[in-house]
Amino acid sequence: MNFDNFDTHELHQKLLQRKDELEIRVKNIKRDMTKKNSDDWSEQAQERSNDEVLNNLEYEAQIEIYQIQKALERIEHEEYAICTGCGCDIPLERLQIMPYTEYCIKCAEKQNNDR
Repeated sequence: MNFDNFDTHELHQKLLQRKDELEIRVKNIKRDMTKKNSDDWSEQAQERSNDEVLNNLEYEAQIEIYQIQKALERIEHEEYAICTGCGCDIPLERLQIMPYTEYCIKCAEKQNNDR
């Protein structure tokens, strides 16, 4: 695999930046969910609907934070571009699109089919 133009230090910094952004988002979501002061029934119903959306956004952000943390650990252990499913190299193009992926395309498809 050709990783000549691949800068793991730059990637590490980008992943940390994205993780920080997501952690701020989660903090803001939690703050927004604690702001409840409506006595109006219709507003309460809308707030419950909004809470559901916020819960989903928080959940997705938490998943991405977890994936980023695992990618940072793989960089630290020099295992970043190695598929955790089969041990083969993960193509650089895939890593550029999904920098926190831990699977090659074949193993990712297998993971999705097994769900």
